[in-house]
Amino acid sequence: MIPKEMNIRSFFASRGMAACFVLAILVLSGISWMVYQDMQEGAKTKLWVNHTYEVISEIGTVRSKLADAEASQRGYLITGDENYLDVYTKALASVKPSAERIVQLTDDNPNEHSRAVDLQNTVEEKLTRFSEGINLRRKSGFESARLFVLSGVGKKQMDKIRDLADEMERTEKELLKQRTEESNANTDWTLITFSAGLLVSFVLLVIAFLMLNQQIVVRRRTEEALTAALEKEHVLAETAADVICTINAEGLFTAINPACEKIWGYRPEEMIGRPFVDFIVPGDIDRSNDAAVRIFAGETETDFENRYIHKNGSAVPVMWSATWSETQKLMFCIARDITERKLAQEKLEKFAAELERSNSELQDFAAVASHDLQEPLRKIQSFADELKTSIGASLDEEDSDTLDRMIAAAGRMRTLINDLLAFSRVTTKAKPFATVDLGTVVSEVLSDLEARTKDTGGHIEVGHLPTIDADPMQMRQLFQNLIGNGLKFHRPGIAPVITVNGQNGGSQCNLTIADNGIGFDEKYLDRIFTVFQRLHGRNEFEGTGIGLAICRKIVER
Repeated sequence: MIPKEMNIRSFFASRGMAACFVLAILVLSGISWMVYQDMQEGAKTKLWVNHTYEVISEIGTVRSKLADAEASQRGYLITGDENYLDVYTKALASVKPSAERIVQLTDDNPNEHSRAVDLQNTVEEKLTRFSEGINLRRKSGFESARLFVLSGVGKKQMDKIRDLADEMERTEKELLKQRTEESNANTDWTLITFSAGLLVSFVLLVIAFLMLNQQIVVRRRTEEALTAALEKEHVLAETAADVICTINAEGLFTAINPACEKIWGYRPEEMIGRPFVDFIVPGDIDRSNDAAVRIFAGETETDFENRYIHKNGSAVPVMWSATWSETQKLMFCIARDITERKLAQEKLEKFAAELERSNSELQDFAAVASHDLQEPLRKIQSFADELKTSIGASLDEEDSDTLDRMIAAAGRMRTLINDLLAFSRVTTKAKPFATVDLGTVVSEVLSDLEARTKDTGGHIEVGHLPTIDADPMQMRQLFQNLIGNGLKFHRPGIAPVITVNGQNGGSQCNLTIADNGIGFDEKYLDRIFTVFQRLHGRNEFEGTGIGLAICRKIVER
């Protein structure tokens, strides 16, 4: 029969891997439309899921090993038989490293890390309590040990450990809840069953130290429940979309589920008893053998990729997760067909190349606009100014007006080109992010706008502004455009009043720039942030319709 602790470990491992499978499928199905927003999101999610699974696994180890240690210790306290301490000694060797590993794994989450440290400290106290009880039994006999147990201190410590472990597990699983409800429901049910068995055992040991036979009954029931859970896992393996198999130390398949026929075209009986290297694409055999050597040595391999040969001769890309069981002398493996992921990756690379080409064309346009287009405009303006100076007095009113319009049109064209350059440079000439004091930036902008503020009789109120990570020049341009708009679009006869406030909300910064100007209908909300879109004619307000588009692009970056 498989040892109880091995049953528990296998149970949690299968449920955790099922959760990884569900989330990975969701990530793959959504990557086609998510990739252009954040190419790293899939990788981060995958790492986070693996991280979450490892935390849950270590918590389970601490819980189960402490339970084994407690049962063993209490058996010794009752009987005085040193043989009971064998399990206790083995359990202690795993508890401390697991508690320390939990603290390390939760270092990126302050709340979870605090609970992990509390759990580690409580575990240390519990282990000390174990040792005190054993020493007391050895030195003072059974009655002293009985009173020691009935003090209730050990129960409070164990309850605290359970509470901390339950709270940490709930926190870690919350992020996977939506996509792994079925898997989590099975896992939660098994955890409740297992915890109930331990609680029953604990209560029986405390209140009925003479009823050792009852403890044995509870252990048997728990073992039966774990055996039933393993049978459920077998059903899941038979119906799983992933290949689930075992390989012995000689590299031969010893068991494999029916998914192998769907992925590779071989029935299970065609693969069992044959070396796994017989099915690997020749170019991947050496890497696969190296990975197998590491796994046989006790390492756990996750997300290892190679290619298997389909029965029809095609190559199927596969991602493996595998671990070695020293007890059973078998490698337990899960393999997932990642053909769709590879195709998505190729699309991603093609999209990146196309994006790079588009950016290159945009930079070429900026170069042309800043040099080739500017020079003819400068000549037009220069020649027109000379023409007006030389013959302007002799022109009639209509010709003079035509010449003035030509000069104004050239000036507007030059302004438009400069604004288009500013719009393109938000991306092509962007600087690395640095720490920016927004209060200092706004002060510099107000200094630049001082003359315009006096001309309009405006008043600008600036509240507290946070310090953020951003492009300093672009943040200055953002405030210059928005405050400048507030001064420009004011009501006739009413001096503009502009307020600037900010609030740092952790990962996001809230900025508010409000004014008492002419405003706009909210149905035009999307329009005014688009290039060349204006709600007023040039005769009413100057401008090219690019300023707010630049603001939008800066904020989105």
